[in-house]
Amino acid sequence: MAYWAKAPVDRSQLVLFAHKLDDAIGEDPPVRLLDEMLAEADGSPWENAYCGAAGQPAIHPRVMAGAILYGLTVGLRTSRGQERSGSRLPKELANLKKRQEALRRALSAAREADARRIARGESKKGPAKVPVADPDAVVMPNKEGGHAPNYTPLVAADGAAGIIVDADVLAEPNELGATVPMVERIEETFGSKPKQLLADSNHGTGANLEKLEQAGVEAYIPVEGQETPASVRREDGSVAVTESECPNLPRSPQTKKLDKSAFLYDKEKDCYWCPSGRRLAYESTMRQERAGGEAVYRIYACEGCAGCPLSGECLSKQAKRRSVARDQHEGRREAMRARLTSPEGRAVYRRRAPLVEGTIGVMKAVLGMRQFLLRGIQNVKTEWFWACTAFNLRKLTCALRARTAAAGL
Repeated sequence: MAYWAKAPVDRSQLVLFAHKLDDAIGEDPPVRLLDEMLAEADGSPWENAYCGAAGQPAIHPRVMAGAILYGLTVGLRTSRGQERSGSRLPKELANLKKRQEALRRALSAAREADARRIARGESKKGPAKVPVADPDAVVMPNKEGGHAPNYTPLVAADGAAGIIVDADVLAEPNELGATVPMVERIEETFGSKPKQLLADSNHGTGANLEKLEQAGVEAYIPVEGQETPASVRREDGSVAVTESECPNLPRSPQTKKLDKSAFLYDKEKDCYWCPSGRRLAYESTMRQERAGGEAVYRIYACEGCAGCPLSGECLSKQAKRRSVARDQHEGRREAMRARLTSPEGRAVYRRRAPLVEGTIGVMKAVLGMRQFLLRGIQNVKTEWFWACTAFNLRKLTCALRARTAAAGL
């Protein structure tokens, strides 16, 4: 397109009270740095999408992008005012055909949600709940309490620069499937994998640990289960835990009985030892579909619990002997617990909260991203990506201003 809409008054135009309109804005405001950074961006993909054969000249997309991004960096988000009343239907549901179509989409989305739960091996607890106004959203718990249609936004931030290096939005509360794809996109974008990955326990599945290990990424992710306490660790598992240590043995929060972590795994003999020094030998294998893929469990059962002084604290009312299960990823979880409890591991993982939670905090408090204004997963992703871009531009602007001030320019 050979032409674009011209501004009503050019920035270099002489005006009454200033030498130029451009002089109305000082030399230091962040908007100038933002304008300079956007001027370096390649706008041709957007320009090629316009057709100048008819109609009035369009405002250049870089100008529009600059206005939106600058607004986001100072917490101003563009949207039309939407009046809502509890007794009135939303405008988009005001006629019969649109209501019917919305309900059909909601029913289809509910069926798809049920199919995804079944594919992940999750138990079905009642019908799927799908918002009619936005069938892509999922009813999830609010952090402030209650339930509402929600999406799950994700960010990956660079530990050194603090900028967002990848982002995504999920139409489900389960984040475990997003971990490895984010690492793969970071490698595709920057040409190398991250050396370390710090994430919360939502990402700590055995399948993720395995894939990150295979990719050569050092992970620091809390995993399920309790760490084996010092009272359980002993060189010879056949030697019983001392009587004085028995009260300190870990208990399961659910059953109040001795937790699995109270049993010592013997890798060389492929068996477990109970706190009383009794052997739990391998007995059978069980397979189960889970959210992260198929889990293969090796079942270890005690050869005899009769007469054990800890049987009352170990066995349920119906059980005659104790058994524990070990899946194919248990060794990785044990190694991860050891890594996170080491002084070096604790120091590394302490960096996660200020980095990630700090980023989310700025997105909410400064950029005003406390809720999405658009509907539909693709629109919500676009809205989130714009906000992440604005966050990075704000970060770069602050860094450039600090560097300029330090140089005395």
